[in-house]
Amino acid sequence: MPNSKVSFDCLREHAEIWEGLLAGLDDAGAVVGQEAVSTANGNDLTSGDYVRLVAYFEGEFVYTALEPLIELGTTITGQRVDLDLEILADEDWATKSQQGLERLKVQRLLVMSAEDEAPVPAGSLPLRIQAANAFGTGHHGTTYGCLQTVQHLNKRLRRPQARSYRIADVGCGTALLAFAAAKVMNPLSPILASDIDARAIPTAMANAKANQVARRVNFFVAPDVRHPRYRRRCGFDLVFANILSGLLIDMAPRLSQVVRPGGRLVLAGLLIDHAVSVERAYRHLGYRLEKRLHSGDWAVLTLRRIRPVAPRVSQRGDQRFHPLKGGQWMHW
Repeated sequence: MPNSKVSFDCLREHAEIWEGLLAGLDDAGAVVGQEAVSTANGNDLTSGDYVRLVAYFEGEFVYTALEPLIELGTTITGQRVDLDLEILADEDWATKSQQGLERLKVQRLLVMSAEDEAPVPAGSLPLRIQAANAFGTGHHGTTYGCLQTVQHLNKRLRRPQARSYRIADVGCGTALLAFAAAKVMNPLSPILASDIDARAIPTAMANAKANQVARRVNFFVAPDVRHPRYRRRCGFDLVFANILSGLLIDMAPRLSQVVRPGGRLVLAGLLIDHAVSVERAYRHLGYRLEKRLHSGDWAVLTLRRIRPVAPRVSQRGDQRFHPLKGGQWMHW
Protein backbone atom coordinates (compact mmCIF):
# COMPACT_ATOMS: atom_id res chain seq x y z
CA MET A 1 0.00 0.00 0.00
CA PRO A 2 1.41 3.45 -0.90
CA ASN A 3 2.43 5.77 1.93
CA SER A 4 2.72 9.52 2.27
CA LYS A 5 5.52 11.85 3.32
CA VAL A 6 5.03 15.46 4.39
CA SER A 7 8.01 17.75 4.88
CA PHE A 8 8.49 21.47 5.40
CA ASP A 9 10.87 24.08 6.79
CA CYS A 10 9.96 26.02 9.92
CA LEU A 11 11.69 28.39 12.28
CA ARG A 12 13.85 26.48 14.74
CA GLU A 13 12.12 28.14 17.69
CA HIS A 14 8.76 26.78 16.46
CA ALA A 15 9.93 23.25 15.64
CA GLU A 16 8.67 21.75 18.91
CA ILE A 17 5.18 23.16 18.35
CA TRP A 18 4.92 21.84 14.79
CA GLU A 19 6.24 18.41 15.85
CA GLY A 20 3.61 18.27 18.57
CA LEU A 21 0.83 19.15 16.16
CA LEU A 22 1.93 16.52 13.63
CA ALA A 23 2.35 13.90 16.35
CA GLY A 24 -1.28 14.45 17.27
CA LEU A 25 -2.36 12.90 13.97
CA ASP A 26 -2.31 9.41 15.52
CA ASP A 27 -5.30 8.23 13.49
CA ALA A 28 -3.21 8.66 10.37
CA GLY A 29 -0.31 6.62 11.78
CA ALA A 30 2.04 9.60 11.85
CA VAL A 31 5.76 9.16 12.51
CA VAL A 32 7.29 12.59 13.06
CA GLY A 33 10.78 13.98 13.48
CA GLN A 34 13.49 16.20 12.11
CA GLU A 35 15.45 14.97 9.12
CA ALA A 36 18.61 13.14 10.17
CA VAL A 37 21.66 15.37 9.88
CA SER A 38 25.31 15.04 10.74
CA THR A 39 26.19 16.27 14.21
CA ALA A 40 29.59 17.24 15.55
CA ASN A 41 30.35 18.23 19.13
CA GLY A 42 26.64 18.40 19.84
CA ASN A 43 26.01 21.15 17.29
CA ASP A 44 23.67 20.61 14.37
CA LEU A 45 25.74 21.28 11.24
CA THR A 46 22.64 22.78 9.66
CA SER A 47 22.24 25.16 12.60
CA GLY A 48 20.49 28.33 11.60
CA ASP A 49 17.10 29.91 11.81
CA TYR A 50 15.26 27.02 10.11
CA VAL A 51 14.98 23.25 10.50
CA ARG A 52 13.26 20.72 8.25
CA LEU A 53 10.53 18.55 9.73
CA VAL A 54 9.30 15.33 8.17
CA ALA A 55 6.21 13.20 8.87
CA TYR A 56 5.35 9.80 7.40
CA PHE A 57 1.80 8.46 7.18
CA GLU A 58 0.43 5.02 6.48
CA GLY A 59 -1.61 5.09 3.28
CA GLU A 60 -2.23 7.97 0.91
CA PHE A 61 -2.78 11.33 2.53
CA VAL A 62 -4.38 14.37 0.92
CA TYR A 63 -3.36 17.95 1.44
CA THR A 64 -6.84 19.11 2.46
CA ALA A 65 -6.68 16.84 5.53
CA LEU A 66 -3.71 18.88 6.79
CA GLU A 67 -5.26 22.31 6.27
CA PRO A 68 -6.81 22.57 9.80
CA LEU A 69 -3.42 21.69 11.31
CA ILE A 70 -1.67 24.30 9.16
CA GLU A 71 -4.18 26.97 10.16
CA LEU A 72 -3.77 26.12 13.86
CA GLY A 73 0.03 26.12 13.62
CA THR A 74 -0.05 29.44 11.78
CA THR A 75 -2.22 30.96 14.49
CA ILE A 76 0.13 29.78 17.24
CA THR A 77 3.48 30.60 15.61
CA GLY A 78 2.55 33.43 13.28
CA GLN A 79 4.38 31.55 10.52
CA ARG A 80 2.69 29.79 7.61
CA VAL A 81 4.67 26.84 6.27
CA ASP A 82 4.80 25.48 2.72
CA LEU A 83 4.23 21.72 2.75
CA ASP A 84 5.78 19.24 0.34
CA LEU A 85 3.48 16.21 0.01
CA GLU A 86 4.90 13.09 -1.59
CA ILE A 87 3.25 9.72 -2.25
CA LEU A 88 5.80 6.96 -1.64
CA ALA A 89 6.06 3.57 -3.25
CA ASP A 90 5.02 0.48 -1.33
CA GLU A 91 8.21 -0.14 0.65
CA ASP A 92 9.61 0.11 4.14
CA TRP A 93 9.90 3.91 3.97
CA ALA A 94 10.78 4.38 7.64
CA THR A 95 13.78 2.07 7.32
CA LYS A 96 14.79 3.68 4.05
CA SER A 97 14.75 7.11 5.69
CA GLN A 98 17.56 5.95 7.98
CA GLN A 99 19.77 4.43 5.26
CA GLY A 100 23.08 6.20 4.86
CA LEU A 101 22.93 7.57 8.39
CA GLU A 102 26.42 8.61 9.36
CA ARG A 103 28.21 7.09 12.32
CA LEU A 104 28.15 9.28 15.38
CA LYS A 105 30.91 9.17 18.00
CA VAL A 106 29.93 10.45 21.44
CA GLN A 107 32.99 9.85 23.63
CA ARG A 108 33.10 6.04 24.00
CA LEU A 109 29.70 5.44 22.41
CA LEU A 110 29.45 4.87 18.67
CA VAL A 111 25.94 5.20 17.24
CA MET A 112 25.54 3.40 13.93
CA SER A 113 22.87 2.07 11.63
CA ALA A 114 21.74 -1.51 12.17
CA GLU A 115 22.85 -2.21 8.58
CA ASP A 116 26.38 -0.84 9.14
CA GLU A 117 28.76 -3.80 8.83
CA ALA A 118 32.04 -1.86 8.98
CA PRO A 119 34.47 -2.72 11.81
CA VAL A 120 34.01 -1.02 15.17
CA PRO A 121 37.15 0.80 16.42
CA ALA A 122 38.79 -0.65 19.51
CA GLY A 123 37.57 0.88 22.75
CA SER A 124 34.22 1.98 21.29
CA LEU A 125 30.86 0.81 22.58
CA PRO A 126 28.62 0.33 19.52
CA LEU A 127 24.94 1.22 19.60
CA ARG A 128 23.19 -0.25 16.55
CA ILE A 129 19.92 1.52 15.91
CA GLN A 130 17.12 1.01 13.43
CA ALA A 131 14.60 3.82 13.83
CA ALA A 132 11.65 2.34 11.86
CA ASN A 133 8.49 3.39 13.78
CA ALA A 134 10.38 5.12 16.60
CA PHE A 135 12.70 8.09 16.52
CA GLY A 136 15.99 8.42 18.34
CA THR A 137 19.25 7.90 16.47
CA GLY A 138 21.45 10.21 18.53
CA HIS A 139 21.94 12.67 15.68
CA HIS A 140 19.40 15.07 17.14
CA GLY A 141 20.97 17.50 19.58
CA THR A 142 18.78 16.48 22.52
CA THR A 143 19.67 12.76 22.25
CA TYR A 144 23.32 13.61 21.68
CA GLY A 145 23.32 15.56 24.94
CA CYS A 146 21.73 12.62 26.79
CA LEU A 147 24.47 10.27 25.55
CA GLN A 148 27.05 12.69 26.92
CA THR A 149 25.18 12.83 30.22
CA VAL A 150 25.11 9.03 30.61
CA GLN A 151 28.89 8.90 30.40
CA HIS A 152 29.34 11.92 32.66
CA LEU A 153 27.23 10.26 35.36
CA ASN A 154 29.18 7.02 35.04
CA LYS A 155 32.43 8.90 35.67
CA ARG A 156 30.95 10.84 38.57
CA LEU A 157 29.70 7.74 40.37
CA ARG A 158 31.87 4.99 41.71
CA ARG A 159 31.46 1.89 39.55
CA PRO A 160 30.07 -0.44 42.30
CA GLN A 161 27.41 2.15 43.06
CA ALA A 162 26.55 2.60 39.39
CA ARG A 163 26.16 -1.16 38.93
CA SER A 164 23.53 -1.31 41.65
CA TYR A 165 21.52 1.49 40.07
CA ARG A 166 17.86 1.05 39.19
CA ILE A 167 17.31 2.80 35.87
CA ALA A 168 14.27 3.69 33.75
CA ASP A 169 13.84 5.26 30.30
CA VAL A 170 10.44 6.99 30.09
CA GLY A 171 9.32 7.71 26.51
CA CYS A 172 12.10 5.48 25.22
CA GLY A 173 11.46 5.62 21.44
CA THR A 174 14.23 3.49 19.94
CA ALA A 175 15.52 2.93 23.52
CA LEU A 176 18.92 4.33 22.60
CA LEU A 177 19.37 5.85 26.06
CA ALA A 178 18.46 2.58 27.79
CA PHE A 179 21.04 0.75 25.68
CA ALA A 180 23.67 3.39 26.42
CA ALA A 181 23.05 3.05 30.17
CA ALA A 182 23.12 -0.75 29.89
CA LYS A 183 26.51 -0.70 28.17
CA VAL A 184 28.17 2.16 30.04
CA MET A 185 26.84 1.56 33.56
CA ASN A 186 26.13 -2.17 33.24
CA PRO A 187 23.51 -2.19 36.04
CA LEU A 188 22.80 -5.41 37.88
CA SER A 189 19.02 -5.13 37.54
CA PRO A 190 17.14 -4.79 34.22
CA ILE A 191 16.38 -1.30 32.94
CA LEU A 192 12.71 -0.42 32.46
CA ALA A 193 11.91 1.23 29.12
CA SER A 194 8.43 2.41 28.20
CA ASP A 195 6.72 4.43 25.50
CA ILE A 196 3.17 5.66 25.05
CA ASP A 197 3.24 4.59 21.37
CA ALA A 198 2.79 0.82 21.03
CA ARG A 199 4.42 0.94 17.59
CA ALA A 200 7.74 1.97 19.12
CA ILE A 201 8.10 -1.10 21.34
CA PRO A 202 8.69 -3.77 18.63
CA THR A 203 11.36 -1.53 17.10
CA ALA A 204 13.02 -1.03 20.49
CA MET A 205 12.96 -4.78 21.20
CA ALA A 206 14.58 -5.53 17.83
CA ASN A 207 17.24 -2.92 18.62
CA ALA A 208 17.84 -4.58 22.00
CA LYS A 209 18.59 -7.89 20.29
CA ALA A 210 20.92 -6.19 17.82
CA ASN A 211 22.80 -4.64 20.75
CA GLN A 212 22.83 -7.89 22.77
CA VAL A 213 21.04 -6.32 25.73
CA ALA A 214 17.61 -7.94 25.29
CA ARG A 215 17.76 -9.58 28.73
CA ARG A 216 18.89 -6.38 30.42
CA VAL A 217 16.06 -4.08 29.26
CA ASN A 218 12.34 -4.68 29.94
CA PHE A 219 9.93 -2.98 27.51
CA PHE A 220 6.26 -2.11 27.92
CA VAL A 221 3.65 0.41 26.75
CA ALA A 222 2.73 3.07 29.32
CA PRO A 223 1.51 6.68 29.48
CA ASP A 224 4.44 8.31 31.34
CA VAL A 225 4.83 6.60 34.77
CA ARG A 226 1.20 5.67 35.38
CA HIS A 227 1.82 1.94 35.17
CA PRO A 228 2.01 -0.83 37.81
CA ARG A 229 5.64 -1.60 36.94
CA TYR A 230 6.69 1.89 37.93
CA ARG A 231 4.63 1.79 41.11
CA ARG A 232 6.01 -1.61 42.12
CA ARG A 233 9.60 -0.51 41.55
CA CYS A 234 9.25 3.04 42.82
CA GLY A 235 12.59 4.31 44.07
CA PHE A 236 14.70 4.55 40.90
CA ASP A 237 18.22 5.87 41.09
CA LEU A 238 18.28 7.25 37.54
CA VAL A 239 15.38 8.09 35.21
CA PHE A 240 15.66 9.42 31.65
CA ALA A 241 12.77 11.37 30.12
CA ASN A 242 13.57 12.73 26.66
CA ILE A 243 10.16 14.24 25.92
CA LEU A 244 8.65 17.60 24.95
CA SER A 245 9.07 20.31 27.59
CA GLY A 246 5.34 20.89 28.05
CA LEU A 247 4.77 17.23 28.83
CA LEU A 248 7.71 17.17 31.25
CA ILE A 249 6.07 19.96 33.24
CA ASP A 250 2.63 18.37 33.04
CA MET A 251 3.90 15.03 34.40
CA ALA A 252 6.25 16.55 36.99
CA PRO A 253 4.12 15.65 40.05
CA ARG A 254 4.05 11.98 38.94
CA LEU A 255 7.54 11.62 37.50
CA SER A 256 9.17 13.25 40.51
CA GLN A 257 7.78 10.57 42.83
CA VAL A 258 9.41 7.54 41.15
CA VAL A 259 12.95 8.71 41.98
CA ARG A 260 14.38 7.91 45.40
CA PRO A 261 15.87 10.71 47.54
CA GLY A 262 19.40 11.20 46.24
CA GLY A 263 18.48 9.80 42.82
CA ARG A 264 18.64 11.68 39.53
CA LEU A 265 16.33 12.72 36.73
CA VAL A 266 17.76 13.43 33.27
CA LEU A 267 15.27 15.62 31.41
CA ALA A 268 15.65 16.39 27.71
CA GLY A 269 13.66 17.26 24.62
CA LEU A 270 13.49 20.91 25.67
CA LEU A 271 14.79 24.00 23.99
CA ILE A 272 17.20 26.18 25.94
CA ASP A 273 14.51 28.86 26.29
CA HIS A 274 12.22 26.34 28.06
CA ALA A 275 14.83 24.91 30.42
CA VAL A 276 14.20 27.39 33.23
CA SER A 277 10.47 26.63 33.30
CA VAL A 278 11.11 22.87 33.40
CA GLU A 279 13.72 23.22 36.15
CA ARG A 280 11.37 25.39 38.22
CA ALA A 281 8.59 22.78 38.02
CA TYR A 282 10.86 20.12 39.54
CA ARG A 283 12.63 22.41 42.00
CA HIS A 284 9.31 22.94 43.77
CA LEU A 285 9.03 19.15 44.05
CA GLY A 286 12.30 18.67 45.93
CA TYR A 287 14.90 18.63 43.13
CA ARG A 288 18.11 20.58 42.67
CA LEU A 289 19.88 21.25 39.36
CA GLU A 290 23.12 19.27 39.29
CA LYS A 291 24.20 19.82 35.68
CA ARG A 292 22.86 21.70 32.69
CA LEU A 293 24.26 20.73 29.31
CA HIS A 294 23.62 22.58 26.06
CA SER A 295 23.64 20.63 22.80
CA GLY A 296 23.00 23.01 19.94
CA ASP A 297 19.69 24.73 20.68
CA TRP A 298 18.68 22.03 23.17
CA ALA A 299 19.21 21.65 26.90
CA VAL A 300 19.68 18.52 29.00
CA LEU A 301 19.00 18.89 32.72
CA THR A 302 20.37 16.53 35.36
CA LEU A 303 18.33 17.04 38.53
CA ARG A 304 18.97 15.42 41.89
CA ARG A 305 16.20 14.72 44.36
CA ILE A 306 17.35 16.27 47.62
CA ARG A 307 14.27 15.63 49.75
CA PRO A 308 10.97 13.74 49.57
CA VAL A 309 8.02 16.02 48.89
CA ALA A 310 4.32 15.15 48.95
CA PRO A 311 2.77 15.34 45.47
CA ARG A 312 1.23 18.70 44.67
CA VAL A 313 0.73 20.96 41.70
CA SER A 314 4.03 22.55 40.78
CA GLN A 315 4.37 26.25 40.13
CA ARG A 316 4.72 26.74 36.40
CA GLY A 317 5.88 29.61 34.29
CA ASP A 318 4.10 31.68 31.69
CA GLN A 319 0.96 30.41 30.00
CA ARG A 320 1.64 29.07 26.52
CA PHE A 321 -0.18 26.93 24.02
CA HIS A 322 0.31 23.19 24.52
CA PRO A 323 -0.50 21.43 21.20
CA LEU A 324 -0.47 17.96 22.71
CA LYS A 325 -3.12 18.76 25.33
CA GLY A 326 -6.00 18.98 22.90
CA GLY A 327 -5.22 22.54 21.88
CA GLN A 328 -5.74 23.91 25.38
CA TRP A 329 -3.80 26.67 27.08
CA MET A 330 -1.77 25.56 30.05
CA HIS A 331 1.15 26.72 32.17
CA TRP A 332 4.37 25.90 30.33
